[in-house]
Amino acid sequence: MMSLKEIIYKILQKFGFGEHIRVIFFNISWLGLERIFRILVSATIGIVVLNYLGPERNGILNYATIFLALALPITNLGIVNHVVKDIIQKPEDTGAYLGTGFIIRILGFILISVILMIFLFYKNLGYDYNIIIIIIFSASFFQIANTVDWHYQALIKSKYTVINSSIAFFIASVLKLFCVFFKLDLIYIASIFSLEFLILAALLILSYKKRIGWKVAKWRFNKTIAIRYLNVSLPLILTSVFMTIYIKIDQFMIKDYLGDVANGNYSAAVKISEMFYFIPSILAMSFFPSIVAAYNRDSKEFSNKVQKVYDIFTWISIAVVIGTLLFATFFIDLIISKQYKQVDVVLKIHILAIFFIFWNAITNRIFSLQNLDKISAFNSIVGTICNISLNAYLLPKYGIIGAAYATLVSYTISGFIILAIAKNGRVQLGYIIKSFNLLRIINDYGKKRRP
Repeated sequence: MMSLKEIIYKILQKFGFGEHIRVIFFNISWLGLERIFRILVSATIGIVVLNYLGPERNGILNYATIFLALALPITNLGIVNHVVKDIIQKPEDTGAYLGTGFIIRILGFILISVILMIFLFYKNLGYDYNIIIIIIFSASFFQIANTVDWHYQALIKSKYTVINSSIAFFIASVLKLFCVFFKLDLIYIASIFSLEFLILAALLILSYKKRIGWKVAKWRFNKTIAIRYLNVSLPLILTSVFMTIYIKIDQFMIKDYLGDVANGNYSAAVKISEMFYFIPSILAMSFFPSIVAAYNRDSKEFSNKVQKVYDIFTWISIAVVIGTLLFATFFIDLIISKQYKQVDVVLKIHILAIFFIFWNAITNRIFSLQNLDKISAFNSIVGTICNISLNAYLLPKYGIIGAAYATLVSYTISGFIILAIAKNGRVQLGYIIKSFNLLRIINDYGKKRRP
């Protein structure tokens, strides 16, 4: 009898991932196991913390994490896909690619830190609020150490990052439970966000040489490479920043329009919805090296492989949406404190945007591969403007339910209409539309089976 892993391997092989399938699936297995572990533990502990804090304090904590979410793409400066692609194509220059990327990330952290200080000065949120924001924001500095992971991604050896990440996550999870058990103040729970990144940074650096025979001392800065990365990074920065604003702006505006309690209610639903975001991240990260290889070999092979990835992404999204619509109310009533209001209604609306999260995970990587990052940037900018405008109109009238609809409509506008405008975007839109054709997928699978 075949094992589950062998069955899945054969199914994926039928989708045409050929000679790379074993390596890709092994990488997905490590990433998937780690993420599933994190999701299960994080969901359990998150619910405990959520119910302990209540809507108001949860709203404060959620508002503070928005600034960390904004900082992380800026400290990456949008170059991760370029660095991974460069290492795959020219492994002899790995040290220069990683060293240059590392320095650029430090500069990005300095830039966003200055911006944050200016914002906090003029926003005047209060001393306690500012301290919580700064503590959580400091995690973005420790996150720079995961430059090591770019090397692992290129080598398709994500299990090493998984092991270290799981250790840091486990320690942080235990500490969160400790805070709840002893009824500690919100500032202690906030501190654990940064502590987890600090522990992971230490583990990554210490294990780097042992795992693959490298050490950070071998990295070097290259001015020519830096100029090239900076030249391509602007649209990538805009894409990442606007995508983060795109996702988080509703929660930011809810705090200003409706207060911390409403923000806490809304963020409870969003956290459940975002539990599924790890799936496209894992799949896109693991399939990308294979897509790069196909891109360099043959355009038809590349097109077929991309279409198959979109097929997988679309039908996983459909399964997630159907499951959520059927069981959301029962699930929320079972585990969430009665202090929270309208969580199930918001979740049923917000989960519909999962399609665009899946599609963007592969679309943005393909645009990056083809040096078409401006399309991704334009897409994110338009989506952000739509989301802000819709929230400004809907929040005062319909509260947090209006915010959920604003998110869904803005994703639809940027996910379909903007792609239809750009020539190269229409190619990706074609893949997306074809991915709904289940008869075509079944027919393609049947052709693979015929001798």
